[in-house]
Order: sequence, then C-alpha cells, then structure tokens
Amino acid sequence: MKKLYNDKGQVAVAVSKGYGAGWSSWSDVNPMDKQYNELFLKGDIEAAKKLSKKNGEYAEGAEEVELIWLDPDTKFIINEYDGSESLQILEKINHYIA
Repeated sequence: MKKLYNDKGQVAVAVSKGYGAGWSSWSDVNPMDKQYNELFLKGDIEAAKKLSKKNGEYAEGAEEVELIWLDPDTKFIINEYDGSESLQILEKINHYIA
C-alpha cells in the first residue's frame, strides 16, 4: 500500500469524525491508503465511495473524513464510538503499568 505525503514529508491519515459509520474502523480500508486519501484531498467523496465499493470494502463514513497529517513512523490508533473516529498517538496515551 502506498501512502500520501505532503510537502513536509508527513503521512495522510483518514479519520471520519461524523456519527453513523466510521470510514476505517468499520471496514478493511487502511486509513493511510494513498488512492483514497488523494480523493479526499481533492474533495471527491463520491469517487472514494465508488472505489471502495468496487474493491468490495464498506464505503460509509466517507462524507465526514478529515485528513490528519502525521510524521512518518508515528504510532497511532483510531478509536471509534458510534461511527465517530478519533486518532490517538500511542506515545501520548496516559497509561499505567502494574
């Protein structure tokens, strides 16, 4: 899978902020997939949904996708609640060790 980079060398990550269906959390779409993120960057949501359906992937949540730019090798997770996704950088998650 190819990634989309900006002029600062950061990687695009697609995160669906709306409620109802999560773009990457409800399907097998990789949130860093260049072919989709180029379409989101252009604002061509319908083309992204069409490509997703063609590839046999769940296409909902595309309307609310926001691209977040991360430095390469940043470890992250995408959390989802009722379709609304949020990105968390692993190094910034408060945690405990027993």
